[in-house]
Amino acid sequence: MTVDPKLAIEVAKVVAKEVYGDAFAPAAREIGTALGDLARTMRVAGLDFGAITRERVERLFERALSKVPPQRRIAPQSDILGPILEGVRYREEGTPIEEAFRRLLSRATDVERVGEAHPSFPGIINRISPDEAHMLVKLSEEPFILEGNMIEGVVRRICLDEGQLIKEVQYLENMLLYINNLQSCGLINVAQGAIPAERQAELFRTDRWDGRMCLGVSLTPLGDGFVGACLRDC
Repeated sequence: MTVDPKLAIEVAKVVAKEVYGDAFAPAAREIGTALGDLARTMRVAGLDFGAITRERVERLFERALSKVPPQRRIAPQSDILGPILEGVRYREEGTPIEEAFRRLLSRATDVERVGEAHPSFPGIINRISPDEAHMLVKLSEEPFILEGNMIEGVVRRICLDEGQLIKEVQYLENMLLYINNLQSCGLINVAQGAIPAERQAELFRTDRWDGRMCLGVSLTPLGDGFVGACLRDC
């Protein structure tokens, strides 16, 4: 993939700063000037990323930039790039969580969407599992209504009906953990209330509700922004 020389210079400077500090920036700038291609820039720079190889960084950037039109590409800010590089160190390529980092890097290198790359997002990616990522995408399509209850704002019990199962979620037995974790991350809102009688059979496949409580689960504004920046390519 051919990258604009100026962008290659700026990216090389930012990557070098994250690895070696400000002292390395002049060398990165000279290398970038001479080559202009992102992958070659970082390779010739001889950057050592420890647990993450130069080739891995090159592939990450190439995948991220492939989603950004050439005329919109910019160098990412170090407060986003540093945590992204740290986050992908121990993530296998192509997994849902590694892909979340790649999408965030795409936003951070897009002049029209860089505002979506909130500095808190790398830390949030590190706090969620692939199952929770799938749940967030599903929640962006429609809220969940679950049987369950809360005590002092903490979800204590949930019960999933067969019709509510999310096929992408591998460990359904962890749903209570997932709900509490996503709530603690500020990504979802959980409200307790009574389900309207006319919707009981539709949602829970039973007309014997007996006044049990339900939980409404929806994305917060932070969760909506997180899904858009990290879990969807569009």
